[in-house]
Amino acid sequence: MNVAKYDQPPTKKLQRAQIVGGVALESGFTRLRYAVRGLAGGDQQALEQQRDEEIARRMFAAMGQLRGTALKISQFLATEQDLVPEAARRELARAAYQAPPLNRAVARRAVQAELGKAPERLFAKFETTPFAAASLGQVHRAIEHGTGRELAVKVQYPGIDESIASDVDLVRVLIRGLRPLSSHRPEFEAIEPALAEVEQRLYEELDYRHEAEVGQWFRANPIHEQVVVPEVVPEFSSRRVLTTELLHGQHLDEWLASGPSKAEVDRRGQIFAELFFSSMFHVRRIHTDPNPGNYLLLPDGRIGLIDFGCTDEVSLAVASFFGLCMRAYMVGDLDGVIAQYQRFGLLETDMDAATRADIHGRLECSREWVALTLGPQRVDFGACQEILSKMREAAMALSPAFKRSMPGVMFVTRAFVGLFRTLRAMKAEVELNRLVPDVEFFRAMQDQAEVSR
Repeated sequence: MNVAKYDQPPTKKLQRAQIVGGVALESGFTRLRYAVRGLAGGDQQALEQQRDEEIARRMFAAMGQLRGTALKISQFLATEQDLVPEAARRELARAAYQAPPLNRAVARRAVQAELGKAPERLFAKFETTPFAAASLGQVHRAIEHGTGRELAVKVQYPGIDESIASDVDLVRVLIRGLRPLSSHRPEFEAIEPALAEVEQRLYEELDYRHEAEVGQWFRANPIHEQVVVPEVVPEFSSRRVLTTELLHGQHLDEWLASGPSKAEVDRRGQIFAELFFSSMFHVRRIHTDPNPGNYLLLPDGRIGLIDFGCTDEVSLAVASFFGLCMRAYMVGDLDGVIAQYQRFGLLETDMDAATRADIHGRLECSREWVALTLGPQRVDFGACQEILSKMREAAMALSPAFKRSMPGVMFVTRAFVGLFRTLRAMKAEVELNRLVPDVEFFRAMQDQAEVSR
């Protein structure tokens, strides 16, 4: 499959279905071929790794060609280390910022259509070959007239809005290609709700003006002194083009491969942790897409945030709910946790002794992972690699007991799990328990939420 460059993403449903059908068929033949080779002897583990890499490369090629929803799912799967084999995860992670580029003429026409002039007239210099790719667009380097400032110009893929709805079904076909490779097959059902979420969010992300507004908000409301938000350039931004100052740095996998010291890994890991907890409990606005492509590790030791298409405001009610639950778990007060779930209608308020005992048992998995991460003074994520599995077990134990879902909780949970994935990938040693405010802080927040209802 040739993925070097495309005139533009295929937008017709039949064209996109043909791409997906082709890679699904090829993946089936690949599994069969490696199964035959396995029967003939040889290193079974090496054969499985080669099989995983080959299938993942085919999936990456297809998702890169489809872009849009397909690339968004690539980013999601790349973070699901417990669901996707490591060889496949590495290939899929490339889709976060290494999708094949558009034809230069198509990218140039897209800029002119949105901004009214050809890019060579708008900028002192515009590189027609992109240096990075997002799920909905690709990013070009440019130089600003007069100032010489380096800019990042994100250009949306033409026609991407015409294919989102049908792509969700097509991506399901691609995901089935990974199902036989995963040791956690039943948990693949957990991906289904995320597909609906991705579809909804993609429609929001199609308007880059919204992302520009959110980026400007984050820049005007600093979260952490070691976190950098690039400045938006409004005169070179529109619905389908977003221009910001260019940040120079490395994505997490690249930075880790460069061999940073343990002390620097721990320091940056602490910044990631403080960024999440500050966003959650103080600023109350978080990234709901915990994709490593949204962060850059800068040479001066800071961390850059470079994508604001998928963020969410955390209500006072949700922030206080999470905070009071954390505090109750930290002291082993499971009845206190139950009280919070009841307060928000997740559990019945009229609960007999047998039901309460059952809920206590279901909460034990959650208590265990909270004890691992928020109990000790410092947490070594290199030594507790099982933490994500424990969180997944806890979620599966609790979900059958809930009466309904709570609006806003899914996004926060996803961001929280994303933080732990990042810290686990870094094998960082960090302090987390001091980042959770005291009970009085959350009770005051809860009272404020009641007043403002």
